[in-house]
Amino acid sequence: MAIVARDIMSTDVFVLHPDDDIPYAAKSLVERGIGGAPVIDDDGKLIGLVTEGDLIIQDATPHYPTYIRLLDSFITLGKRHFEEVLKKVTAVKVIDLMTKEVVTALENTTVEELATKMHDLNISRIPIINEHGRPVGLVTKTDIVRSMAASWGR
Repeated sequence: MAIVARDIMSTDVFVLHPDDDIPYAAKSLVERGIGGAPVIDDDGKLIGLVTEGDLIIQDATPHYPTYIRLLDSFITLGKRHFEEVLKKVTAVKVIDLMTKEVVTALENTTVEELATKMHDLNISRIPIINEHGRPVGLVTKTDIVRSMAASWGR
């Protein structure tokens, strides 16, 4: 029988809200020793994720977009990415900092599928949601490695 998300997920998941401020979010992650937290709306639905990567961008120096000249025009390369980074650098509230396109999974997703998603997308955590889009747990790379070690009998 395959091991699934519900078998290894953390269910006592700390969540953030869109109007939480950035210092609160950072302090909360540090105090709990976690690398990220789901962001939920007033209905309890998942709307984003704040990670250490999102937070450290506040101390980063954004790279300005590159321009190239083609005939008599200038074309901006990377302008959209620059605008997204700039918004995060200047964020005051979680809603402006959070990653909005969150990779999620259902409780019956196999560990193999979770591990593949994490590897292929270079992510460290996947919120586990129910059929209504509400978070019910969180699986991290550590949870997957722990399940591997357990299955190997150590």
